[in-house]
Amino acid sequence: MNDIAEILRRLANLIRFGTVDSVQMDPPRVRIATGELVTTWIPWLALRAGNAVTWWAPTVGEQVVVLAANGELTTAVALLGLYGDSAPAPSDNPVVNLTRYPDGATFCYDPASSTGDITGVVDLRIDANGTLRISSKSMVFNAQDIAFNAQGIVFNADTAFNSKTSGTGLRINSDAIVNGEVTQGGGKMTSNGITVDRHGHSGVKAGDDISGDPV
Repeated sequence: MNDIAEILRRLANLIRFGTVDSVQMDPPRVRIATGELVTTWIPWLALRAGNAVTWWAPTVGEQVVVLAANGELTTAVALLGLYGDSAPAPSDNPVVNLTRYPDGATFCYDPASSTGDITGVVDLRIDANGTLRISSKSMVFNAQDIAFNAQGIVFNADTAFNSKTSGTGLRINSDAIVNGEVTQGGGKMTSNGITVDRHGHSGVKAGDDISGDPV
């Protein structure tokens, strides 16, 4: 009879459902409340733990599946990720890949429309030690301020560069070299305080004399 009871106990413990009772970060372990008991510290299954390693700690109250080898909970592992009342599915779209974070930020890709969205992020950083390449048919940047900090910036374009501002427009605080024609219109061009197309000269005389400096 004792053998049968032990077999039944082990069978019942092979697969159990529960919720995260507490989380330990180092080493990564959880205690799971399942039925009337709470397990000892057991590891949780990560997405990857080889040459590539992922980290995503579980949260207290998260629903899990407990997998116990030979029915012994001391050797169990926790399989995370069961939806529940406290953590319902963030979407009912059958094809999207979506992650929603506690602060409301979401990462979403919809293969049906081939569109991706990153929303709700306060600061986003990409740090590349080599070259960062972004290729697209068109790009739109909407921002209150944009700053480029570099030792050199090269713009190669076959179309015009337009600065539509109500402030100072385009300001260059350094030497500039222009190889090609420069056309200006719709305003005035000044050089060191002198309007290029509307200014007088001192010492003007008839004949072949050279006039004085512009005034």
